[in-house]
Amino acid sequence: MNTIPENSSINKIIDKHLQGGWTFERVEEGTSTFVYRLTQLDQTLYLRLSKGDSDFKAEVLVHQVLTEAGVRLPEVLYVGCLDTYPYMIISQIEGESLESRASHNLAGVLFKAGKDLAQIHKQPVEGVGFLSLNDQGLRGQSDDFYEDYHRHLAEDLAALDYYDFTRSEKASIQEASRLYLNLIKDTKPCLVHGDYDISHIFHKDGSYQGLIDFGEVRGHHPMYDLATFLAFYQNQDHLDMVLKGYTSRRSVTIRDRQAIDYIAFFLLLRFLGKKYNHRLKGHFQKLMRLQLNRLKEWEADE
Repeated sequence: MNTIPENSSINKIIDKHLQGGWTFERVEEGTSTFVYRLTQLDQTLYLRLSKGDSDFKAEVLVHQVLTEAGVRLPEVLYVGCLDTYPYMIISQIEGESLESRASHNLAGVLFKAGKDLAQIHKQPVEGVGFLSLNDQGLRGQSDDFYEDYHRHLAEDLAALDYYDFTRSEKASIQEASRLYLNLIKDTKPCLVHGDYDISHIFHKDGSYQGLIDFGEVRGHHPMYDLATFLAFYQNQDHLDMVLKGYTSRRSVTIRDRQAIDYIAFFLLLRFLGKKYNHRLKGHFQKLMRLQLNRLKEWEADE
């Protein structure tokens, strides 16, 4: 695992690829990368350095494929490695995220973000989970959903003891986990953004600008990103706005809608397994309880 790079390393990368007068500042990074904002007068670029084993080869190919498919996302300008730090320099998407500032045209922005999401999901991949690049193309770390399902399940269920779930709620979580696998196990994986939320949807003056941060890209169920959007915001109205754009390019069945809720549940279970010592653990538990209530609605319909 890489530590925070020295400023001298950042300057070496800048000097190698960019001409004169660039300054940099570290900004809040993602789970797997250190991120720096590079500026020169009115120009802005972003430098991302890997914290771990990623060499960005899979992500670079994803950017290329999605750009050719018409998805609006940053352009990859340079890729390289300095010492133990694989890095990439990407262009800036103009505007700001919906998390930073709400849009007066929220429905229109989310509609177009949904259209781009559907275009992402048209790209097939082999396997489930984080992607690597081999001779056959992009491949997930697990062979199938069954292998991916069991990767962290035992530890995530064990972590429930750190929360104040009732015995009945724990039983519901175990049953929902079983139903989750049955629902998705036979689905063909596709490319997914992996962290689709309002912080990664950009707009300017009410106009959709594009999606950012493909550092969590992976192979998974086509409803994975919609489930992510739902799980951590629990805002059905906003999800419906995304779905309007999404369904203009890709159909969504009743079973798909059920999958959204069950994948959202399983995402929250994974989050609880990782965050039981987090200061906001009570908030994450609240989200899980809200999601369990959504699953009860499906049980009532059966």
